Amino acid sequence: MQEGPRLPTWRSELVQVAARLAPRIVSVRRHLHSHPELSMREFNTTAYLAERVESLGNVAVLTEHGIGLTSDWQSKHTLASPVRVGLRGDIDALPIATAGTDSYASRHAGVMHACGHDAHAAMVWGALAILHELDRQDALPHAVAVRAIFQPAEETSQGGPLMIAAGALEGLASILALHVDPTLSVGKVAGRPGPLTAACDSFDVEVVGRAGHSARPHLCSDAIAAAASWIGKLYARIPRVHDCRDPAVVSVGTFHGGSAPNIVAGQATLSGTMRTFSESSRAAIMQEMHNLADATAKSSGCQVTINFSAYTPSVHNDAELHRTMLQTARTLPSIEQAELLELPSMGAEDFAFFAQHKPVCMMRLGIAGPVLGTHALHTSAFDIDERALPIGAGLLAATAIELSANARKAN
Repeated sequence: MQEGPRLPTWRSELVQVAARLAPRIVSVRRHLHSHPELSMREFNTTAYLAERVESLGNVAVLTEHGIGLTSDWQSKHTLASPVRVGLRGDIDALPIATAGTDSYASRHAGVMHACGHDAHAAMVWGALAILHELDRQDALPHAVAVRAIFQPAEETSQGGPLMIAAGALEGLASILALHVDPTLSVGKVAGRPGPLTAACDSFDVEVVGRAGHSARPHLCSDAIAAAASWIGKLYARIPRVHDCRDPAVVSVGTFHGGSAPNIVAGQATLSGTMRTFSESSRAAIMQEMHNLADATAKSSGCQVTINFSAYTPSVHNDAELHRTMLQTARTLPSIEQAELLELPSMGAEDFAFFAQHKPVCMMRLGIAGPVLGTHALHTSAFDIDERALPIGAGLLAATAIELSANARKAN
């Protein structure tokens, strides 16, 4: 039987280094998991990560807001103007009460890392540590330069623009990221070129009517009835006017109105999200929502006002960057399977703001094990099988090495 091609020495060494560093990467993740902070409040998280970065001999550069930081690293024998690759990890948590009881469970009531951002940040730190150790051993195949980006406020889509304004993308050739995926087992990764996540618009609707006694509704303009009518029309109408071959979904997430059971409500508010992939669909659905608001106002005698606020664009993975990251994954002995995703996610991800400025690639990392890692994102029982951490850190480091090699060939 003919023996297959041998892996380059640096790849095997990288996986071994990642395995040796696994306890330290896990320690970083567990600290972050037990000390979660909400979006735009990640002061202690930032300070902790700065200390961890500096423990590697790196310089941590905090934003002027004190949340979020970057750190540049390059190998000893490097080029005068190295091609620098960004490695991004988000750091904010969610307003969810944890169901975890482990020693590393959240110590902050009502706040937890339910989306894996603690793991993302730990893996970026781990990638830095792996590259540092390979360089110390003179095991890197060529010059490598990276920038770790620890980004706040992903959940509110404020962090990406904040880091861009702070200059985090200046001088970068491309940016890599991983997102944990509880539908994939440990040892698997998945990705796709082109659209990976949907664009997301948040909206608020205010309905103003005329309050009155519940025994005499004919003398009132019922804001709750009007708001409910608008929701019903929305859910019935959008699927009938939108081309189902272009994915889109509109969901109402909150509904508030009224002050007492015997008073017809004079005001109601609701909010939700609209998720699309094309600008044409986004504009058309927005217009239809306004049309339905006008129709509801006429039929109910209430004022119906829609305001669109936070907008997160769609993440589009650069095709060549995705090819490199996928092929790199397939050559690492720590990764059992690297597969293509057939369909993009309707979820949103503010890594998309980086994609508007630089070529990017985000891949899904399997975190499901026999005990942990199977609960859905954004739920109180969410946790990960930590065997995934050195795998993800290794993939980020290895892809940065490959991209440096490709850049050298291009030059």
